[in-house]
Amino acid sequence: MFSKKFFNNSIKNIKNSKFIFKTLLEKNKRLSEKYKCNIFFKREDLQNTRSFKIRGAYNKIKNLIINKNLNNINIVSASAGNHAQGISLTCNELKITHDIFLPKITPIQKINRIKYFGNKYLTLHLVGNNFDESLNAANDYCNNNDSIFVHPYDDEDVIFGQATIGYEIYEDINPDIIIIPIGGGGLISGIGKYSKIKNPKCLIYGVEPSGADSMNVSIKNNKITTLENINTFVDGACVKRVGEKTFNMSQNVINNIYIINNNQLSYTMVDIYQNEGIILEPAGALSISCLNNINKSKLKNKNIVCVLSGGNNDISRY
Repeated sequence: MFSKKFFNNSIKNIKNSKFIFKTLLEKNKRLSEKYKCNIFFKREDLQNTRSFKIRGAYNKIKNLIINKNLNNINIVSASAGNHAQGISLTCNELKITHDIFLPKITPIQKINRIKYFGNKYLTLHLVGNNFDESLNAANDYCNNNDSIFVHPYDDEDVIFGQATIGYEIYEDINPDIIIIPIGGGGLISGIGKYSKIKNPKCLIYGVEPSGADSMNVSIKNNKITTLENINTFVDGACVKRVGEKTFNMSQNVINNIYIINNNQLSYTMVDIYQNEGIILEPAGALSISCLNNINKSKLKNKNIVCVLSGGNNDISRY
């Protein structure tokens, strides 16, 4: 699946975009000293939409226009909030109408940002009690209207867009371990696949929230497994069912998955805010929370990259 030609095209799309940029890979002195290694933060929380999701959304829509020569289209998607911001910013810049389906539990901060980015081109639908219900509603709407569906993670162009984060990491350092949050699997499958091609020895660690570990359960069962009930505190990483493409890729690139409970995650969010002044949403703090769960001997003297996937945190969370 990982075509060098298509990946190089994704890099070109991202680099030529007016509103996506290479994010900082900054060394964190405090945590590096604590864990006796080199801890780097990949600051995707600093993107225009405060999330990595803009990469995949833009890459997909740009390729639809370029490769399929589509004009006057309407885009439909479902999101927990961050993918929707990427869709809305892209569609607004390209003057494309779009319908976004969000769960009713979506934080108001994310809803307001989506409205801001989408402007007059956006129609917003609050449907369902979780992401999966919104996804079903979006698919139904798309099937009954003349629209094109852009999946938030289970799509090759979206995965290639997220993989450009891996490209940027390797431009700056040669990592020993990359720690990546998992929702539907687009981020870890993209970065993980690129990393294994670039440096097979680099370990890929995934992190999922307790009560929403659909990738972990699926890999253990050796088949995609739908969770019946999920904890929705980590709204950016709670899906009942991972994607088929992302599952197939992730099986081959993930070395280990760690599960983080909400108490540990909440502590990390406050700790990082108080010490580094970085505002992270729960999903964005997963990779840092994972550090305490890893055997310290595996970290010592290594280059460790924690992908901070997003910073769209409603202040009420604190």
